[in-house]
Amino acid sequence: MAAGKTVMKTGFFLSIEFRIISLIIIVLLMTGIFMVYFMYYTQRSNLIASAERGLNLNTETLSAVLRNMMLDGRAPLLVKSLGELRDSGIYKDISIFRINGKLAFSDYKTLDNVNSRQKGIHFEKTPRIADRRSPEEFENTVKKVGYVIDKGSVRHDFLEKTRELEYYYPVLNLEECMRCHGSEFSYRGVIGYRLSLADTYSQIFMAGNVIILFFSSVALFLILILAAIFRSLIINPVKKIGKAVELLGNGDFTARCDLKRRDELGNLAGRINIMIKGLEERFKLSKYVSGSTRTQVERGDETNEIRRRENIIVLFSDVRGFTSYTESHKPEEVIENLNSILQIQAEAVEECGGDVDKFVGDEVMAVFEDSRTALECAFKMIDRVRMLGLGLEVGIGINSGEVLTGNIGSKNRREFAVIGDTVNLASRLCGLAKPGTILTTENYYRKVAALVEADILEGQRIKGKKDLQDIYRIKRFIPEI
Repeated sequence: MAAGKTVMKTGFFLSIEFRIISLIIIVLLMTGIFMVYFMYYTQRSNLIASAERGLNLNTETLSAVLRNMMLDGRAPLLVKSLGELRDSGIYKDISIFRINGKLAFSDYKTLDNVNSRQKGIHFEKTPRIADRRSPEEFENTVKKVGYVIDKGSVRHDFLEKTRELEYYYPVLNLEECMRCHGSEFSYRGVIGYRLSLADTYSQIFMAGNVIILFFSSVALFLILILAAIFRSLIINPVKKIGKAVELLGNGDFTARCDLKRRDELGNLAGRINIMIKGLEERFKLSKYVSGSTRTQVERGDETNEIRRRENIIVLFSDVRGFTSYTESHKPEEVIENLNSILQIQAEAVEECGGDVDKFVGDEVMAVFEDSRTALECAFKMIDRVRMLGLGLEVGIGINSGEVLTGNIGSKNRREFAVIGDTVNLASRLCGLAKPGTILTTENYYRKVAALVEADILEGQRIKGKKDLQDIYRIKRFIPEI
């Protein structure tokens, strides 16, 4: 069996193993990204909500304190406290706004109004708070104060860009306030707080890094585990199967897939082993049939159709004196030497482009398409058998002409045969040929007359022929000059 073409080895980046590992990485990566995203934003929402609850509680308490200070008429202390709170870093900003959005304690308008309504009590003018808001910021504050006054409820906003929280609490215009200020509005103003969530976001960032590190470690561990599992369950078995098929392709019929598993791959390996065994048997069997028979099998031709073929050269070679040789030698030695004789003759046929049709005992039948190569083969057979030094020689008969080819035999046992008078006559000439002699018919001699020296043997009686036949004994092959 000829070895098949060498299959190009697959690089790692084109292998199934790489594709499986890549698939695992992609799946785990997508899962990890989703989980990290989900946990990050869940953690973010929880931390922000927790910060809001804490700040809300602190702010409500502080708002109550500030209102009490205002009700007690301790405005200077209130202004000082607001400044200290701003400087403490707890709040990014803390301010009290009038209902029109103006910054409280930024002028003496309210103080002058209160002093004008008091009897015996006069509040001194203390330093005012500078209002450094831009027109745009002022308009924004007016909207937020208006919302709180209109709704009568707390307003809080989260500033994503600066990561800050803003709270606006209404300041009620109580009866005590109305007596001092003379106003009858429901609200005196709004207390505004701006709180930084920088620390909260730092915690979120740290928590995100921990989550990413955790999932990265888990993902790496899973990749290694899954890759090892896939290698054990799929990759290694596939490689074993591929190795066995590669060895088979190179003509090694001892190759086997050693997979003792009860899954699909084990079943496949078992079937491949059966296939290899069957191919080995067929390969061995192919040695027992001719090339023409193998060709018919490859074509799938099982018909009984008989075909006529012209200009076929048929050669028979038979060992002379072989019967007496077998009587004087051991059976093992006889078989060994016979195989040697048949082997060198078969090699000569193959070298000359012929086909060994069959072996019958110590006889070889071969067919050729070319007259010259058949003659060359005959001389090679004679010379090589002599060179074995066994004291044995062959006699050869050659004929050319029309033959019949086709499948013959029973339904269960057939062979591709070459039959006809041309074949029979070549066989008869072989039977007449003496050791080291080549006998041919006149039909074949005319084809090679220019290539040989020959003697004519006139009027020979050939078994199966009514008329006497002229045959030729080839004495010498004349090579081309």
